[in-house]
Amino acid sequence: MNAYLAPLATTRFSPQCPTAHRAAYVSPLQLADRILSLAQAADSAGHPATAGDLLTVMYAVLDRPH
Repeated sequence: MNAYLAPLATTRFSPQCPTAHRAAYVSPLQLADRILSLAQAADSAGHPATAGDLLTVMYAVLDRPH
């Protein structure tokens, strides 16, 4: 796992958003991948409860209708 997490790409805008020029869109897959990386880091740092909570959040992000 990388110790450095690159910034999320926020250059793509959501066409469904009436204020698309103000609100940046991040893909749910990108967000889920970032959360999974955080969960892995939490688990390896000895925080399994936090890792489990992050996995719950990740699944919630993936289960949302887009």
